[in-house]
Amino acid sequence: MFARRENDKPLHLGLTPHCGLCGTAMRVGQACTVLLGVDKATRLDRCMAPFAYPKYCFFHGEWNLGRDGKTGKNSGNGEDSDDVPMLCRDPGCSKGTASLEACTVHVDCCVLFARMAGTADKETAAGDGGGGAGDRMWIAAAWQRPWRQAAWLWLDEPVDRRVAIDQVVAAAGSEDDEDDKDGDGSDGEEMGLRQILHGMQRLPTELVQMIHDMSSKSLLWRLSSVLGRYHDTTADTDKHTTLLLTGIEAWERGSLCPASKTSPGAPEKPVIRLTMDNRGLRTIERLAARPSSVQRRIVHNEAYSVVDASDVQGVTVHFRFGLARLELPRRIRGLHVWDTPTPPLLDDCNLVLSRLMPTTRFQAIPLDRVDGITLMFVHSKLEAVHVHTPATPAARTTILSLDETDISWVYVPIAPGDRVLAVGVRRCGKEVRDADIDLANMSDENDGDSGEEKEEESIDYRNAYREYSMGFLQFRFGKAGDVYIGPMMKEPREDTVLAAAPPITLLVSTIETFILSVMGAYSGSSTPVPRPLPALDPPFGDHQSRPIVTADDHMSYISTAPLDGIVRIRVFQDPVRGFDRGLLLFYENGGQRALGQCRVGGVDDVTDYDRPACLCITRDGYKHVKKNPAPREPASQTWYVFYAQGSDALEHTHDDEDEDEDDARSIWECMPLNQLGCGRLQVTFTSRSSKLEVIEDDEAMKVWRKDRLNASMSSFHRPRKARS
Repeated sequence: MFARRENDKPLHLGLTPHCGLCGTAMRVGQACTVLLGVDKATRLDRCMAPFAYPKYCFFHGEWNLGRDGKTGKNSGNGEDSDDVPMLCRDPGCSKGTASLEACTVHVDCCVLFARMAGTADKETAAGDGGGGAGDRMWIAAAWQRPWRQAAWLWLDEPVDRRVAIDQVVAAAGSEDDEDDKDGDGSDGEEMGLRQILHGMQRLPTELVQMIHDMSSKSLLWRLSSVLGRYHDTTADTDKHTTLLLTGIEAWERGSLCPASKTSPGAPEKPVIRLTMDNRGLRTIERLAARPSSVQRRIVHNEAYSVVDASDVQGVTVHFRFGLARLELPRRIRGLHVWDTPTPPLLDDCNLVLSRLMPTTRFQAIPLDRVDGITLMFVHSKLEAVHVHTPATPAARTTILSLDETDISWVYVPIAPGDRVLAVGVRRCGKEVRDADIDLANMSDENDGDSGEEKEEESIDYRNAYREYSMGFLQFRFGKAGDVYIGPMMKEPREDTVLAAAPPITLLVSTIETFILSVMGAYSGSSTPVPRPLPALDPPFGDHQSRPIVTADDHMSYISTAPLDGIVRIRVFQDPVRGFDRGLLLFYENGGQRALGQCRVGGVDDVTDYDRPACLCITRDGYKHVKKNPAPREPASQTWYVFYAQGSDALEHTHDDEDEDEDDARSIWECMPLNQLGCGRLQVTFTSRSSKLEVIEDDEAMKVWRKDRLNASMSSFHRPRKARS
């Protein structure tokens, strides 16, 4: 991964996409700085001058950062030096040097941490040579990654929100005392904020958590995370200790001395489990055997790596300030990370390989124990998956790392009493063959590897496999029937069964720089799916025909649902822009189907229509103005949106709709429900636009809908004013 020799110039550093102190995503234009660490990332070397976080460009956004903090494209004139590095938006950049590691932090987070460390000047705390305060800041920031090549995990904050508020109040009080030495106190606005914080201290934990969920992007929570990182490093000593991982029996964050491995006569514990959270490595423990793969809980604030001790020979652990971090030898390119403390063996899982790499992070989703899942696509690539449970109904934390404008939300509801009977995947046939070739080539390379560690070896995972699209995920529900989700793809297509015996655990993998890595499933049944994986049988594998993919179809997602047996329709409305985004259909047999983008859990406003006889749709255009358009990109775009409502009568009118001064009457399309031959509703959507149409209905229903549409058009006076 670090291909350049230490004396190569110019110095090239990969910026981390998150702040090492508060843990939030770095936004373009935010004031930030780069901390540089040396000595195996155990000591701060220096802090670069502040600069604005750059945009990501197709050439990986290389910038030349001068001593004055101003950035610009690399001039290529050879004037670069170790003091004037090139910065790159690719965190997996292979042009850097192995002796230095970079960590990006917000300037205000850096200043706050420096003040808490006992110095009022950031450059004093993080200047050349670092010192105690500088090293404390570096370790708090960089050691959030459990090892250098680890991807950022985007986990929930594990601390009690009331504790975070207490830390902010205590810090604000100490700063006020310091400021009031030569003054007469704070102004009214600051006093009002202090009173609010004191009031939040008296609230129950549940209410404080609700306030956080509704204001998760507030500066308050960023600062509380910085204070939490500071308190993690308040150990009595900053002594640096290094031990072999295989020689450690147990360790927990805050402990200065890990428990060493017991005597040779003690029972053997050949398995090591590492527990991580969004503050880095939390515990190390030895186990007598691999834990059972039965998943009993959904974990959002911890991640785990379970390895055999024989596979991590040579891995060392650095300890300082009560924190720990792994150092991996070059022959070990990373550790698999799971969101469950009891992960299954990969040999027991049916995986659709795209990029199975040493740094892969797996999400194991037990489909029998969740209320649904939301897959978040950005430009047809799966970027994140949120698991909906009673404790985590909304995907607010998940979207903190993404640009909300570009997210396509694909919700898969799992109704109470319903069950996933089988899971499959549909892929492009050419990509399946390419993946097999790449897998064979990678196996040949591994067979020829002697296992010896090489000096200055270039480790770059990005070209290990070609990038493949996920295709369609296919779920078979006992009540909701067959559900297909995902972007469109070219023909020919191949369908594959991943699991066909409940209980089923869905396996997905997203990593920091490659989006989707692996898709697969694990079945707890004693009857495994035979290998090679069989093709799907109709009707599960022979869904309705898809049109030939056009240039824009890779950005489109298709969702369908029958219009018969509906007892309730839930409409999801964008609370900011006003138009509707998705429909959730409840059926008489207890099944549920999602159409369009259903952003559940309080993200969108919802309206329920019970026992509807008709679903009515009107279309509109929404003009979206982009704040920071990319070069040669239009500053505004027109999104094609819809508004939906249910009617309890099949024969009804829309004469009273939209008759205020600003909006004229609209053209309404009425779709009968629970009628013989009413067909299916198909919604083709992207992150910005939606298209609704009825398919597979009989001729009588087509005539009825056409007559209704003609009547609506006859009462249409002028184009409806688009909302902005």
